[in-house]
Amino acid sequence: MQFLANKGSQIFDVRSYDDSLKQITLSKVKEVLGMPQNTHHYDTEDMLAYQAGEKYQLLFLFPKASQQNADPQLNHYNVFYPKGTVNSMANDPGIKYWRSVGL
Repeated sequence: MQFLANKGSQIFDVRSYDDSLKQITLSKVKEVLGMPQNTHHYDTEDMLAYQAGEKYQLLFLFPKASQQNADPQLNHYNVFYPKGTVNSMANDPGIKYWRSVGL
């Protein structure tokens, strides 16, 4: 488990890299949770983002799908609290994962 905290020591992101997660595939997450509210595509990873109640987001990160690996296995997941990333003193609205669509 990995915990990320802001300058005020408030935890805003909890991540799990447990090896048992590698049994979960991209298609299984979509089958169980439906289509994500948002996706993000990075150089080596794809992220599915789901709203979890009013305050939290569930983020699932997979290696990029390819012809050799069309249904990748989960690398890690996050329980993310976007409001914990806001920095009012710096006029920073924080991080939200609701921008692009795809996957």
